Amino acid sequence: MESKRNDLFIIVGLVALAVSIQIFYWMKLGYQFDWDQERDALMVSEIVNQHKFTLIGPRVANENGFFNGPYHYYFLLPFFLATGGHPASGIGLGALVVALTVSAYYLVGKKLWNSRVGFLAGIIYALSGQLVIWNAMYGPLLAVVGFYLIFQAMNGKIKWIWPAALAGLAANIHLVPASISISLFIGILLSKKKPSIRGSFQAAIVYLVWFLPLLIFDLRHDFLNITCCSVTDLHASIALIAFLPSITGRPNLRKNER
Repeated sequence: MESKRNDLFIIVGLVALAVSIQIFYWMKLGYQFDWDQERDALMVSEIVNQHKFTLIGPRVANENGFFNGPYHYYFLLPFFLATGGHPASGIGLGALVVALTVSAYYLVGKKLWNSRVGFLAGIIYALSGQLVIWNAMYGPLLAVVGFYLIFQAMNGKIKWIWPAALAGLAANIHLVPASISISLFIGILLSKKKPSIRGSFQAAIVYLVWFLPLLIFDLRHDFLNITCCSVTDLHASIALIAFLPSITGRPNLRKNER
């Protein structure tokens, strides 16, 4: 009981520190409202005011890229409603992601090593700061939770459906956390506790279910998004060069972005 109380105090302290530093950064350097933030505000506004429940999310790499899943927009939705449609409502989601991430760093660090490691990891993240609110900001949170779930599944402590579910969500959020899918595959290959045929089928289902909105979109629009993902003309994307090449030579989807 005392250990749980101490954990709660540490987490509250780390969250307060991380969010305070985050707010200080925004006040000192300004909240960045650029192309991504304008797009997010417009899309969420259309969901609320015009009831256009989108099936697609932000584009990958640039305005000609293929689409991620729509979940980032729906994560923004409660904050948009709570602020009466303020364009900078993403600040609320950004603060929540910071709070969840610093908590995850501490808990995973403590679980796998000890409370000192968890506290140090939380402090390092808290001091880092998140200046831009966009769909890549989930990366650190999804990475640390994904690592923990894969590690636990490799040791037979949880079923593989849990890291598969998170990897499927991550693959629909942004190209950076989508790399968790690679870690999941490698984890299964290296694990001594490989999933059964039934377990593999269940893991595949919970992974793929996150792609349903994109599949429905493609069925409505002659598989335009899948066509965009086909390898036709590759070039290195500066922003994503460490992860995957971006795709060019794709049809114009602007008129079909629903």
